[in-house]
Amino acid sequence: MNTEAPDTPAKQTSSMMYEPEYNPETQTLTIRFKSGSGAVHQYDNFTQEEFDAFYSAPSWGRHFKDRIRPRYEGKSTRVNSPEVVKPS
Repeated sequence: MNTEAPDTPAKQTSSMMYEPEYNPETQTLTIRFKSGSGAVHQYDNFTQEEFDAFYSAPSWGRHFKDRIRPRYEGKSTRVNSPEVVKPS
């Protein structure tokens, strides 16, 4: 199991979301959005490869809108698991 953060040239920021988190054991992507109430959504069955592509994309917001939102149904939650991977 690969729990290392993907290689990225520089840490990016997004006007849409805070830094995404990934739990490789449960294959869960967690995103906390900046707009509105700061909703936290979890996306299940998200592979490490998909997370690596998302995290290293030039724009997290664009990648989310184009590739994640159309394919995954997010569950609204306020719970962040302590086992998540936070890429550096």
